[in-house]
Amino acid sequence: MPDEQSSNTPERQQDTGYDSSEDWTAKWSNVFRLATGRMTDEGTLQWKKDRDDKNEEADCAKCEKNRDYLLQYKMVHAYDHLRFQVQWEDNLRHAACSEIRASTLSGECRWTREFWTKNQWKFTQQLQECVRRRATLSVAGRPYCKDDVQAAKVVNEVWDSCFSDTRPFDEVYR
Repeated sequence: MPDEQSSNTPERQQDTGYDSSEDWTAKWSNVFRLATGRMTDEGTLQWKKDRDDKNEEADCAKCEKNRDYLLQYKMVHAYDHLRFQVQWEDNLRHAACSEIRASTLSGECRWTREFWTKNQWKFTQQLQECVRRRATLSVAGRPYCKDDVQAAKVVNEVWDSCFSDTRPFDEVYR
């Protein structure tokens, strides 16, 4: 009888392809099985659930760390939407201006954050380059934008007025 129980465990692991043990070989075996398609849907779901459970504390800490930036960023968008009646869907200039303002005013492009977490190791013009990069990426992802060139052109058209606009704040948070 003990032989049947011990043989059921490996057979069950082979059925789903998921190995729940904690050693490093099992972790890499699971990744390999998933990548090569040798893990069933049930095994994949169990692997994702276990991985999420193990990383939950670290993930929550990351969210708490970035919460203030995200809230400030979204509040600038909300202010722009209510105050300036931004046309998000079809006016790329409005979207670009709001993205420039949100990245500038939220502190998301502060020098220390970019230097230590994004490996942007410049001492001059770092804020401007970060804001321009983020605004261009955001505009390029909109459905009415044709390509990256058009996104960069739109961001450059509104740059001077939007980068210097700090409403509703008195100054840029650095």
